[in-house]
Amino acid sequence: MRCPRRGEVGAVPHNYGDEDEFSDRHGEGASCSYCGSISPDDLFAAIDSGAELGPTDKNYKVYVKTEDRPYGKFYFQHLDADGQRRFISLLNEGKLNIGYPGHFYTLPFFASVRKTPLRVDDSE
Repeated sequence: MRCPRRGEVGAVPHNYGDEDEFSDRHGEGASCSYCGSISPDDLFAAIDSGAELGPTDKNYKVYVKTEDRPYGKFYFQHLDADGQRRFISLLNEGKLNIGYPGHFYTLPFFASVRKTPLRVDDSE
């Protein structure tokens, strides 16, 4: 795989190769060899187990607190379109354990707030 963060301005490489992988280099669980993100599979497994997601003021990452890994980070760029839809569904269904203050300060870059107009009942 090629880490999707490679093309971003200001991203600091951990290596300079063209191929990246999710590997367990330090005995702390698999992480991207370029950016250090946990894998999408690990993110959703953590969510399913009730892990706390630590909100940030960044629209591209979230911290994941599990018993195995106190604070792993996940970069949303690692989600494909299906992963983004799955994450949004879990968010909309209230199935994410979001740490204090209980909501994201900044929504993930692929999310937006849908504003529905107030409906007025004309029958009164």
